[in-house]
Amino acid sequence: MTLKAKEIAEILGISQATLSLVVNNKPGISEKTRNRVIQELRDGGYDYLLSDQARKGVELAGEVRSIGFIIYTVSGDLLGHNSFFPFIMEGLENRARKYGYNICFITVRKENIQDDLRNIREAGYCGCAIFATEMHEDDIAHFMKLEIPLVLLDNCFNTHSLNAVKINNQQGTHLAVQNLVKHGHKKIGYLRSGLDINSFEERYRSAIHAMHSFGIEMADQYTYTIGYRIEAAAEGMKKLLENGVDLPTAFLADNDVVAAGAMLACHGAGIRIPEELSFIGFDDRPECILCSPQLSTIRISRQYFGAEAIEVLIRMLNGETNIQMKIEIGTELVERGSVHFVT
Repeated sequence: MTLKAKEIAEILGISQATLSLVVNNKPGISEKTRNRVIQELRDGGYDYLLSDQARKGVELAGEVRSIGFIIYTVSGDLLGHNSFFPFIMEGLENRARKYGYNICFITVRKENIQDDLRNIREAGYCGCAIFATEMHEDDIAHFMKLEIPLVLLDNCFNTHSLNAVKINNQQGTHLAVQNLVKHGHKKIGYLRSGLDINSFEERYRSAIHAMHSFGIEMADQYTYTIGYRIEAAAEGMKKLLENGVDLPTAFLADNDVVAAGAMLACHGAGIRIPEELSFIGFDDRPECILCSPQLSTIRISRQYFGAEAIEVLIRMLNGETNIQMKIEIGTELVERGSVHFVT
């Protein structure tokens, strides 16, 4: 006689809710409990209750389930010197462990992509989250060949059916422009890194749009590309100042690194910050509090940024979603000492 789930739960001494989570391979219980219940179901001949996903879990019982976290680099100019990146690691690892997965970190370089992806394929990861800041649209096809669940982090391509978790750059730049306007600034410029990064391009376009919404039409006139890494940005800004370019009263920047470099050059040229020139960065990196004065910036929730990518990937692994999702992580303004009131 085939027993019902309620009767089997009573025999095993567990709740119906716990049994349901196990047989449907749903999150919400520890891996220790899940493995114990699965083993008892098998020993008692009740494994007919298990869903296909749960049966796959039975096959993997005793094995370590691993998620790959791929750090994709093209030039390495950004990620090779990215003091922001390590701060998302803890959120990634904690969220993966919550669901009983290990995180394995892998660097994939465009110049060596076939060999790197072959290694990933042989490693047998359940799925992968890809830190895709430097990724371009023509790179995606290589990763699709892995034929495992994938989630992009810090990038999004609407022409491909890939889930993505990214920063709400439009919200962040609007907050920055709004803050400058509240401080009386009407001549606002933008400092670019020169890197071919989608999120930087989005921040620039969003900043221009935000300025227009506040009636500021001169942004293009005060847009300058000064370079990336602090030293390069400082040198680029120094050359602008030596050439006597027309300056606004405040600058936004692609990120904190660009802003910090520009501030160094301004100090060297005797420009007082923020009295003569104000700055707002983006990301809230450690460099912000090392600047003089400390840099106002747009903060990203680093803990949830990486963790949300794991949440999306787990839902895919559990068969809970088959539609494309783009999740944007909100931002907040952090006011420090680099913005001055203009009268």
